[in-house]
Amino acid sequence: MKSVATTPLAEFLSQPNIEASPAWELINGQVREKPMPTLLHSRLQRNLVNYINSHTKQFEAVQELRCIVPPYSPVPDISVIAIALTIKMAL
Repeated sequence: MKSVATTPLAEFLSQPNIEASPAWELINGQVREKPMPTLLHSRLQRNLVNYINSHTKQFEAVQELRCIVPPYSPVPDISVIAIALTIKMAL
């Protein structure tokens, strides 16, 4: 059985190209380039973010926000964040 090299989270986050388009993700120790979405996918993503943001004051939906959940670093299509949390992080 062939062993697969893994990349530690800190090493991955120090790479200069991880925020390039398309984004790079670290999943199960493997560095992966996130695939580019189709036009339909992009429109659905935008429409869902707009819908969520127009129907709540407690949360904010954002697109393509890097998440760091050790030992992972995914870039989900949509993240929904509590507004109180974004205010704390800005301070």
